Formats: sequence, structure tokens, C-alpha cells
Amino acid sequence: MAISRKIEICAWEVHHCDLPNDIAGVLTKAEMEAYAVGAPYFIRLAHQSGEAKLVSLLETLDDDQPMRVYLEREDDNPWLVWFGFVFRFNCQQPRFRLPAIERQLPENIPERLRRIYSAFGGITDDTGTGSGILAPEMIMTLSGSGWDFIHGFELDPDESHLFYSFGNGDYVGWDGVGHGIMLDHERSTIEEGDLNEFLDMQFATMNEQMFDGPFMPNRHE
Repeated sequence: MAISRKIEICAWEVHHCDLPNDIAGVLTKAEMEAYAVGAPYFIRLAHQSGEAKLVSLLETLDDDQPMRVYLEREDDNPWLVWFGFVFRFNCQQPRFRLPAIERQLPENIPERLRRIYSAFGGITDDTGTGSGILAPEMIMTLSGSGWDFIHGFELDPDESHLFYSFGNGDYVGWDGVGHGIMLDHERSTIEEGDLNEFLDMQFATMNEQMFDGPFMPNRHE
């Protein structure tokens, strides 16, 4: 990546019909609808994903919850469009992308992940690290990851894929038969793990709260 472009829109201040032509031209018909509908659109997607924790998280949003829209582009690659909300008190502030219907997923992707990707084309944390469930365009094989040490493991590097980034060079993925794997680039290791347990943990973490007190303390008490 040599050039990175980012545009952030406060959707509650800019009606979808008032978007500049160059930005409106980037959004698909579905993305424009999501822009116009807001939170209820993503609540429906959460139900489609079959992930109860995502449903419970998104159902905390009001219908008119303020939403931000992010357009991101690296080099001459197509723009990626993400939608984000402020989840009060939560440790993580995930951003969501609409499903990329035109993007073919790997044939051996585990069924649970296939269902998630049929609802969301990625779920990343709004921290600037790029951590989270990658957009389908960014899923990579082990052979295409650039790490030389992968050839020391009994995995087919062309059939093993990485779909989750920790934002620090470490990834989670699945091997050729659908088992979970974790790549630790600092230790030059690839370890097996339970993919369902990992996803359960990630979605549960999105619902964790930093504190249980009032949003704004009463200074007169």
C-alpha cells in the first residue's frame, strides 16, 4: 500500500440526497439505501447473520441513531464503504460493511463464516488498526500472506485462508478442512484452535461495557 485515502461522513448532518456527486457515485444502490435507513437496516442484517450477539448489540441502537459512513481506498483498488455507530459504554465500536455479493468467497470457507459474510462484508473495530473480520476482498491464502515461515507447517498454504486481522500482523483463519488456525508472526507459529469459540469470544467482546454508571454524572449530587 503506497497511497491510502479516507473520507468520513456524519450521516445525521448530510442527507443521502445531498451527497456530492463524486461520493454518491461510489455508493452502490444497496449502500445508498443503508445510508438512508440507518440502524434498522443493520439490525435486519444482524438477524440474517444468525449471530445472537450481533443482534443483541445492534438492537441497542435507536432507529435514528447517529451514523458515520467511511469510504476507504488503497492505491487504485475500489473504494470500500463502512458504516459505524457509537455503542454507548461498549469497549469496542465495530464498523459494518454490506455483503459483497459480487465477491466470490473461498469454496472451503466454514459454513458459519459463509453465513456471516452473506450478511456483512466485514466487521472491523473503529480504532484505525484495521482489526476485525476482513472484507472478502482482503481474505488471503497462507501462500499469499508473504510470511516465509508458513512452509514449515503441515498445512496446504493454497487452501488455508486468513480472514481476521488483529491489526498487528497476527491473523486467524481456517485450514483446508475448515479447522481454525492462528498465525503469530512474531513467534513464527501457526496454531490450531476452535474457530467457533473464537467467533463467540469476539462477538461477546463487542457487547462488553466499560462501566455501568450514568453516561453523564449529575454534578449537583
